[in-house]
Amino acid sequence: MFYEKTTDAARNSGHRRWRNPVTAPLGCQQRLPRTQQEGEIAPYVGFDVRSDIVDHGGRRRLRRKRVSAHGLANNSVPRQPQTTDDMPKKPKPKYPRARLSPAKDQILVIAITHESVVTHDIRPLLDKLLPLAATREIAMRWEGKVTFYFDGWDNDPRETAEIPEIRAYFMDMTAEFPYWFHFVEKVGDTFWHVLRLLCRGHREQVQGGMIGWQFDDPKELLRQIDLQFGYMNGLYEQLRLPREMHQRVSQEVAQLIECSLQ
Repeated sequence: MFYEKTTDAARNSGHRRWRNPVTAPLGCQQRLPRTQQEGEIAPYVGFDVRSDIVDHGGRRRLRRKRVSAHGLANNSVPRQPQTTDDMPKKPKPKYPRARLSPAKDQILVIAITHESVVTHDIRPLLDKLLPLAATREIAMRWEGKVTFYFDGWDNDPRETAEIPEIRAYFMDMTAEFPYWFHFVEKVGDTFWHVLRLLCRGHREQVQGGMIGWQFDDPKELLRQIDLQFGYMNGLYEQLRLPREMHQRVSQEVAQLIECSLQ
C-alpha cells in the first residue's frame, strides 16, 4: 500500500497541502555507549612505564621503571590494548549527501491558470520553465527552488490529481519539460504533487481521521520515478552540471521516496 498522509481538506493556493508521513529522518546515527564515545580510546593498563630522576654522585640520570598493572591502585585487572578495529564503528548514513533536502533561500512559485488548463495551452508554462534549463549557470541557480499551483479551481471539491483536465495538461507539459527531480523544491509537497499528477491514484481516509492519497499501481509509480531519474541524468550530462550536485540531488530524491513509501 502506497500512502501519502495529509492534513485536513484545507486548500493552499489552489491545491490542498499534503504532509509527508515521516517526521523522523532516515539514517539517524546510532549513539555509542557512554563508556566509549566515538574518538575515545580505552586507557592502556597492561603496564606502565614511569621515570625517576636518580642522583649518582652529582650526576643526574633518568631511570625508567616498569610497573606491573597488578601493582596499580585498586588492583586493576589488566586489559589488552584496544585498536581501532576493536572499537564500535559508527554506522554510515545511507544517504550521506542528502542533507535532508534543505530549504532554499529563494523559491520560484509558478501559477498555472485555469484558462491554460481548459484550453490545453502549455506554452505559457513552458515559456517560464524552459529558460531554467537553458544554461549550466541558470540550472544550478534554480536547483530545488521551483513550485507551482493550479489557480481557479477552488470551487472544485476534487484534488488536482483527480481532475482529468489537469492531469492531461500536466502530462503533456512534462513531455516537453521532464526535469522535475532537479528543479522542484523537496521540503514541501511539490515533489509528491508531481508524482500524483503523473500516476493514477485516489483519496482514502487513513488512521487518525486523516485523508491520504493512495497510488493505484505501485509499478506505475516506480516506472515513473525511474523515468524521471533518467531525464534528470540527461540534464546533468547535457549541461555538464557538477557531479557533487548530481549525487546530492539523487540522494535527496531517494531519501524522500524511501521515507514516504516505507
